[in-house]
This record gives sequence, C-alpha cells and structure tokens, in this order.
Amino acid sequence: MRSFLESRAIKNTSMNTSDENLKVLAFHEAGHAVVSWSLMIPLKEIRIDPSGGICLHSLSIISSLDPVMMSNSDWVRVEIKAQILLGGEIAERVAEEMAWLTGDDKTAELFRDARETGLESTTSLHDREEFNELIQLCFGNFGTESVNWINKIEAKTESIITDNWEKICAVGNALINKRILSGYEATQIIRES
Repeated sequence: MRSFLESRAIKNTSMNTSDENLKVLAFHEAGHAVVSWSLMIPLKEIRIDPSGGICLHSLSIISSLDPVMMSNSDWVRVEIKAQILLGGEIAERVAEEMAWLTGDDKTAELFRDARETGLESTTSLHDREEFNELIQLCFGNFGTESVNWINKIEAKTESIITDNWEKICAVGNALINKRILSGYEATQIIRES
C-alpha cells in the first residue's frame, strides 16, 4: 500500500507514448531521482508508462505540520521535499537549455513545447500543485518570506540539476530503455555516471 505522498506522486497523463513524450517524462522523473539521491534520500523505484511517471523515495513529511512549532529538523525535511518536487520541472527546463546549447533544436523544441503547452505529459503541474500546498502548509500564504524561501529552494535545486546533468541523462536514458528502475538500479546508474 502506498503512503499518501507516494500516491500523490503518481502522475496521470493523456499523452501518447511516443519516444519524444517518453523522453520528456523520463528526464522529468530522472530530475526527481537525482535530486533525491543528492540529498541522501534513498530511492525506492522510478517508473514511466502510458499513464505517466513516478519517482518513489523514502522521504515523508507530516501533512499537519504547525509552522510555529516546526523544529529545525522539520524545516530541513520540508526543504528537501520542496527540492525533490521541483527536480522534475527544473530538469525539463535544463534539458531544453542544454539541447539549445548543443544545437539539438528538435529536442529543445520538444521540451519547450511540453513546458509551454502545460500538458500533463510532463507532470510538472502536479508537482507544482504539491509544492504550493507545501508552501501554504509552512507559510500560510505567498508573502515576502515565502517568496524568498521559494527563490532559495529553486536556486539550490537548479544547482543540483546542473551539477549532476550527466547523471540525469544516464537515468533518463535508462528509463526510456527499461521503463522501470528499482531504487538499487537507479542508485547504481547515478553513482556510475
């Protein structure tokens, strides 16, 4: 049985399973996986299929945190969860930028179109919704304090993605080929790349 957070991580899509769409989905899930791994959160499984993608990891947070009573440990867990949630979205954006830089216009347009159309095929909208719920849980609203925190989290996550781009490519390509990776397989691919 999946926990509440694991269930929420399952993405439903209306996409067809063309190689191009699988590539976007695979790199999205690889972003989540590499961010999880880099923050020392053990991976359980990564999967893509016609219904979407999922990256299961062992981090969980209490859905009834009281921001006033949160300890430093609670804040660290929330920050890690936020970075993992943004990992997929930022991996898609970096994939687009890297493709433009290498002259791969077709791949760059693929990632750009997926982001710009807001299709569920990239699953970013679900992650962003969960991210926004996390912000509301911790800050109550989107004020100056939360905006500064979001900017910090986005910068940290982008740094992890760019510093580990080869690892994301390795996991993404493995997902395209195999469609499912155990936590052990994904971790080995990350370590070896």
